[in-house]
Amino acid sequence: MEIFCFGTYQDFIGANLPPPTDVQLFKLRQLTIVSLGLKNRTLSYEVLFTELGIEGIRSLEDLIIPGIYNGLFVGKLNQDKRQFEIFKIVSRDVNPNALDKYIEQIGTWCSNSEALLQSLDNAIENLEGAKASFALSAQEALKIATKNSTGKTAHRSVSATEKMKNADGQMELSF
Repeated sequence: MEIFCFGTYQDFIGANLPPPTDVQLFKLRQLTIVSLGLKNRTLSYEVLFTELGIEGIRSLEDLIIPGIYNGLFVGKLNQDKRQFEIFKIVSRDVNPNALDKYIEQIGTWCSNSEALLQSLDNAIENLEGAKASFALSAQEALKIATKNSTGKTAHRSVSATEKMKNADGQMELSF
């Protein structure tokens, strides 16, 4: 039973089990295609012939076409490139012996995600600091220009400053 839950045709061949029925063999070969497709979305005919223990394109098509109709996978048989290109595929049951590996992979993913989030937070802080610094520099430049100007020019600088302020009276610059 474990072979049908987690295994492949090659696992069955390597095990000391009674011969399967034709229906069992057909199903196991389709499940082997699913297992292979979960690892690689492009499967060469040669790999499929070897892993499934079959010969000939017609035998391969007799496995793949019903699998497509039954919703196991969606793909295209490419005769020119001699490969099965998989676009969508169902999952297999998780082998309890592989849980530690999956837990480790998820832990690594979580650590990487946390590091990425911290990096993004740092980048945002740096940008906010640069924006504030730039706004202060712009205000100082406008003050100096206002002091050095007279009449209409001073009025235009103040008017320009007012246009740069947001609703809270803070300098708002966009870049």
